Amino acid sequence: MRGVSIKGAFWYNFDMNIKRRLFISNILMVVIPLVLSLAVFWCGMYAAGRATGLRERYKDRPKEYVAALVEMRALAARWSGDAADDARIRDDAEKFGAAHEKQRFRLLVYRKGRAVTRQTIGEVNPTLREALSRGTPVSFVSRMAVDVERAGDLSVALMDADFHARDEVGIKDVVRIGLAISVLCSLLIVLLTNRFLTQFVFRHIVQALDTLAAGVYRISDGDLNARIEYPEDDEFAQICRDFNGMAARLLDSANERERDEANRRELIAGVSHDLRTPLASIKAYVEGIQQGVAASPEARKRYIDTIGNKAAELERIVDKLFLFSKLEVGGFPYHMETAGLAGALSEIVGELAEEYAAKGLDISFEAGGEELSASIDTTQFRNVVVNILENSVKYKMRTRASMKIELARKGEWASISFVDDGPGVSKEVLPKLFDLFFRGDPSRGNADGGSGLGLAIAAKVVERFGGTIAAENMPGGGLAVIISLPLCAASTPEGPCFR
Repeated sequence: MRGVSIKGAFWYNFDMNIKRRLFISNILMVVIPLVLSLAVFWCGMYAAGRATGLRERYKDRPKEYVAALVEMRALAARWSGDAADDARIRDDAEKFGAAHEKQRFRLLVYRKGRAVTRQTIGEVNPTLREALSRGTPVSFVSRMAVDVERAGDLSVALMDADFHARDEVGIKDVVRIGLAISVLCSLLIVLLTNRFLTQFVFRHIVQALDTLAAGVYRISDGDLNARIEYPEDDEFAQICRDFNGMAARLLDSANERERDEANRRELIAGVSHDLRTPLASIKAYVEGIQQGVAASPEARKRYIDTIGNKAAELERIVDKLFLFSKLEVGGFPYHMETAGLAGALSEIVGELAEEYAAKGLDISFEAGGEELSASIDTTQFRNVVVNILENSVKYKMRTRASMKIELARKGEWASISFVDDGPGVSKEVLPKLFDLFFRGDPSRGNADGGSGLGLAIAAKVVERFGGTIAAENMPGGGLAVIISLPLCAASTPEGPCFR
């Protein structure tokens, strides 16, 4: 049987359904761009520092600043301990500035909030004021770094005036370049991440949908043998199983329609033939009377009796056909009751034994000691037995034949077997024996072969009883028709039998 399969990508080997893929995708959609963007930002900062030379130029600057800070604290302690005057403090501050002119470090000294050292207007800024008020190091990215040391009534500020203002390009420019690189790379990362995660989740869905669509197209083109081979265990697995189940039901339905169509054609052919034969006989005998072929009263009586028999045969065929149609559509009324099968069969055999003995069929009945009860319509049950006996009479090969009826228990079922000593049927015929209008004589040339309705009616009645009917050839010759009915307790009230 041909199938439609899905070839998974490398990640399809993971045991992961669509919900898990979506959950992981949502997390990674945030985490991956964030982590990579931070990495790109710092890489951009590093690359910009290398490109502008700032990293090499100022890589030793922290050591110089720490040394200047130590020196500033020593000066502050000496000034406080010696109670130095303003002139001395200004002189020491100018010497400090001259010594650190290359690094552009400056000392600003305040006594009780009053400036002792000289300062430019630009040095009086929020950074310095905040550092003096807090007495802790303060730095602004855009301007400078300030460390404050308090000693007595003095506040000594060490300013790195060149902290963010370098020669050609400063740290502010480096940050700007790094941010620009980071934003561009982040956009690229988001696009690539989105594309990867879209493939991770939706490619799996798209491929599954494409596979389902391919299966639907094949079904719509009439290939009811199409099946989907889906190796994954996710939400689509059940859909694919349901699809295969639907395709199997469609195939069974199509086969059933073909069988129904074949039965319909056979029904039309059977009805046409079985009605035409007695009609032709009636017409021939009527014409014989009209044309004076039956000149004597005895001949006319014989013709009229034959016409009556053929008309009765037509009536029996029409009645059976009408009965079968009512059984088929469920319009036939049943009067179900729980009955003992041994008693019902004994009564039927007692009524029919003499009649069928006159037809050349000797009937015998055997039942075990156990009373077996089933839910049946006794009238229709009798018709089932009669139809089976009629079939045996019509196809017997000898002048006298026998029919043995046996009742036995098979688990929770009652088994009724009708075994004759006739010719039996071929293996090809057995499955069709209970089809409507089927006869073992394909040419339907045997006028005594029946209409092919009896066993079909028996099968419908047994089916309504909740049982089964089958036929098999006996090893020593003859045909066995076996009816199985569900057993009921003998005390079950009238109505359907529930086991």
